[in-house]
Amino acid sequence: MIKRLTITLLLVFSYLSASAQIATPLLDRSMKVQSSAAAGWRDNSTLGLQAVNATGKVKMDSVEVGDVSVGGSIPAVLAALKGEAVALELYVSTDTTKKVDLDIPIAAGVPNQVVEIEQNLPETRLNLAYVFGEALSVGLGYRVSENKNEKKVKGTLGSIGGSPYILPSSVTVEKDKETETGLMVSASLKLGELFYVAGGMENVDFKKSSDIASDSVDNAWSNTIVGLGMLVGKPGESRFRLEYAIIQSPESAKAAESGKQANTHYKTDYNTMSLEALFGKVLLSYINETEKEKDKTESTLFSTQVWDEKQVTTQIGAGWMPEEGFTVSAYMFNIKNTRSYTDGSETTFEPKGWRVNVGWNF
Repeated sequence: MIKRLTITLLLVFSYLSASAQIATPLLDRSMKVQSSAAAGWRDNSTLGLQAVNATGKVKMDSVEVGDVSVGGSIPAVLAALKGEAVALELYVSTDTTKKVDLDIPIAAGVPNQVVEIEQNLPETRLNLAYVFGEALSVGLGYRVSENKNEKKVKGTLGSIGGSPYILPSSVTVEKDKETETGLMVSASLKLGELFYVAGGMENVDFKKSSDIASDSVDNAWSNTIVGLGMLVGKPGESRFRLEYAIIQSPESAKAAESGKQANTHYKTDYNTMSLEALFGKVLLSYINETEKEKDKTESTLFSTQVWDEKQVTTQIGAGWMPEEGFTVSAYMFNIKNTRSYTDGSETTFEPKGWRVNVGWNF
């Protein structure tokens, strides 16, 4: 376990996004869109609040070593305004917080290392879409996603003659901040009365600063977005919606320079599927998201580790969704984040919980 300690401290969950909204918006209108063009297909205007809460365990090779929680006291806010041909959507989340408490075995005769991690993950999205001739929606999107990270390590890990040791009285506190800024252009084409095909590009700028080490070199890359959707039924009727989407993010490595650390963004493949059915005003929903990163690398005190990372998020929910008036929906969700190392070992974080959305359609 000792050779994976540093890597474990750096583990960060992806955002709990429910983002299967590339070609069309979800029938649950209080959910944000992932692609700006999807906002153009909203049926009406919406104001909504979103709250999440989850808890779970952290395991190393099936051995329980800690707890993880996801939540926040301030709900996220969504405001979507839909006109004849123009749609504007704003999403703001200020208080999503993820906490990890670890008690990690180091070696026989060596005290465990206690680690506390807290990540505040504010996110802001602004999307503007225009629909041409009721057949083509073109959108422009802007987002800022942050990770304000604080790690408190009780017991400094060291090595004498290749053997590990712990200084139990030593406490190290590290704070850093990561910021992703994305600018997206996307389009969603309606084919006949059922199908939607969407695509887009997002240019991403990434910055990282630290209070105990030098900042990282700035990084940048472009994400490719593709989606295919089907929507049966008209507003006010029973409806069925199905969508599958892919986001591909290439590797982008920046070498250290001018007193700044190297900065690597690893190749990431993201796919999502959503299935919804609206019977009158009753909504049933299933959303699945999978994100994969390969050949991630970290140099620790004792070795260099290489691993693949996979995160699967599953949400199942139901709600009350009239065309106008008060809306409410509730989801059970499960997040499973798995790191599989080249030596055959594995680390998993698995919080389970709920999401509640309330809103007003008008």
